[in-house]
Amino acid sequence: MAKLTATTLRNMKKPDQGKRFNRLYDGHGLFAYYMRRGTRPWRFRYHDTDGKERWITIGEYPSMSLGAARVAAAEIRTMLAQGIDPKLAKQKKTAVPIFTEAARQWLEHASKNWRSDHTKEIAEVWVNNDLQHAFGGMALSDVNAGHIVAFLRQVEAEGHDYKLRRIYGYLKRIFSFSISNGWCSHNPAAELVLRDLFRPYQKEKRPAFTNEKDIARLMRLIHGYDNLTVRHCLIMASLLFARPGELRRMKWAEIDLEKREWRYFVTKVSKDHAVPLSSQALTILAEQKKLSWCSDYVFPGHRSNKQPISENTLNAALRALGIDTKREHCAHGFRAMARTSLAELGYPKDYIELQLSHKIGRSESEQAYAREQHLPDRHQMMQTWADYLDALRNGDDVSHFKYKGI
Repeated sequence: MAKLTATTLRNMKKPDQGKRFNRLYDGHGLFAYYMRRGTRPWRFRYHDTDGKERWITIGEYPSMSLGAARVAAAEIRTMLAQGIDPKLAKQKKTAVPIFTEAARQWLEHASKNWRSDHTKEIAEVWVNNDLQHAFGGMALSDVNAGHIVAFLRQVEAEGHDYKLRRIYGYLKRIFSFSISNGWCSHNPAAELVLRDLFRPYQKEKRPAFTNEKDIARLMRLIHGYDNLTVRHCLIMASLLFARPGELRRMKWAEIDLEKREWRYFVTKVSKDHAVPLSSQALTILAEQKKLSWCSDYVFPGHRSNKQPISENTLNAALRALGIDTKREHCAHGFRAMARTSLAELGYPKDYIELQLSHKIGRSESEQAYAREQHLPDRHQMMQTWADYLDALRNGDDVSHFKYKGI
């Protein structure tokens, strides 16, 4: 007798920490799974002609209802009664896509678990433009290691070392995804060893102002920028020194005015992060609220309030102010500016690294403890930092801002 009901399925719980999945048995070989990554496949258990236990995925809840899953399971039992292995039949029935289609399906599947819109945007451009141009309508089985190396050498010749390694990672995952779907039998990208083929990755140096004279000039310039939304974003970049991509995607829902904090998930290090808000930052937010046109984003784009300002906006604004973003100071440079200056003011390294959303401690529990333990101290540090920047901008004495302990 079938054990599952629609209510049981709706109330099925996600697996606890450490468990890969939860599952419920419906009867006659049909199981409902709840995977840790959030998917909820229907799976059927059977034995092949050699008596070995086999599993086949037949759909996913809720797009496949309980009734539809039972019908599919009944069809599989009919195939078994006729001596047909349903898994082999499914593989033969599945059409093998060309590389471009396989890449598109991989991206659609993989991006479901990406918490950063920026990561998805970059991947879409590189997959749909670069890989499409390189491999076009080639069959998966026709793409070999030589094709991949030739393509990656073009990327290297353009000076994009970081992009080369990211796309190489995408290629490995696309072929791994294709193998798991039965579309091809080997992964040509996995045969390559990048360090034997390409120059060592040199992390791009991002210029930053780090002496008080330059910082003072910078603050006076950005406070005079004509576009208010961009001006506010530049000022917040100096006050909060978050990564530019995180800052431009700041949402009103992430702001806790009562706690005076901005809380969001940092995709780069896969952790939640709290940014204390100084009184100056709160003032900027209050002014920006009047300009956001009911947008979810604190800094909405010029063309649409459904999107944040573009990734080039801050650097373009700095260049418009006469700052060389290749040699003097760039949008990412606000992080190095704060890191260097706060260290010179005597603030503990742990406070600064935590505020930069760098990892402190080896285990997750150590990192979580450090984040919460130093949060009140970081509130004080961020207010002092904001006051320090104001003093520099106004040409005031800043000798009293030295850290004296909390």
